[in-house]
Amino acid sequence: MAFPSCGRALPALISSITLALGLGAAGSAQAEDFYLKAGVGRVRASGMSDASLSAELTLGLPLRRELAVEINHVRVLDVGSWFDDQTGPARRVFSSHTGAALAYHYKPNPSVRLDARLGVGTTQRDGSDSTISGDSLWELSPGVGISGQLRRDLRLGLELRRYWRSEVNLLGVSGSWLF
Repeated sequence: MAFPSCGRALPALISSITLALGLGAAGSAQAEDFYLKAGVGRVRASGMSDASLSAELTLGLPLRRELAVEINHVRVLDVGSWFDDQTGPARRVFSSHTGAALAYHYKPNPSVRLDARLGVGTTQRDGSDSTISGDSLWELSPGVGISGQLRRDLRLGLELRRYWRSEVNLLGVSGSWLF
């Protein structure tokens, strides 16, 4: 089900390679009392170049063994828009996502972890195009990932995420699944 969407499409699928570092308190039974994730990725969406890049920083706060709350910030750069034939080489489009997610971590064995997440947040768009600058959207972002343990507190993984965004404007609320 889709609704009409205003403005330029934003990233629908982020495939990122993340490096996660888990930090435990001294004497703690948990290897990851909290963890930090940093990653880079590629963004694909209708209306955006396949050359879009993303960078992400996430702080995870475990609730119990399998569940964690994640607070994250993602910055997306649409590299292809620098050389758009329609608008000239000066145009650049950025978007920033800030949000929180509930993450479920399943370990079929000690070295491999499967992740599922459901996040909410807001996206801010900015750029030299006045029609998109300053737009703010609410979003829902489900995602899945897999990671392997390199050391006790260090893991490397791949995550795929989709976004559903709802745009609030003077005419009401609109949104769509962006593929």
